[in-house]
Amino acid sequence: MIVQQCEDCMVKGKKAYCSNCNLKADYFEVYSYNRISDRFGKGTLKIKIKAYTWNDVLEYIKSNFFNDTSEEGFNINCEKDFAYIEVNPSQSQQVVRGGALKTSEKGNQLGFKVYLIDYDKLVESPPVEDRNFLDLTK
Repeated sequence: MIVQQCEDCMVKGKKAYCSNCNLKADYFEVYSYNRISDRFGKGTLKIKIKAYTWNDVLEYIKSNFFNDTSEEGFNINCEKDFAYIEVNPSQSQQVVRGGALKTSEKGNQLGFKVYLIDYDKLVESPPVEDRNFLDLTK
């Protein structure tokens, strides 16, 4: 999370940060799902991510799991501990045929849900050796 932005980044907006800002990394788990009714269900764990902002995680998902990265192609909701990113209903026919997802993720998946994980409260250390772990803070 961005604890405190520097003066230059404050002017750019709440998603901007640089090496002069005070930052704290958060951990996220990303699950895929294939029906809107599954949005709040368990889903399939795809990746664990260490990042500074929700925006970093959502942008990573858009650019790495979907073909179309335009803002109008997505339904995105971000709450305090949970977010989801899915193809807009108008794009749903492409999803059924697998056309909206990148080749490695094709299938009947509609979207991805993201959970904020509080590793400060966990006894175990973050999964840095896990091959399904990605560090976006580097």
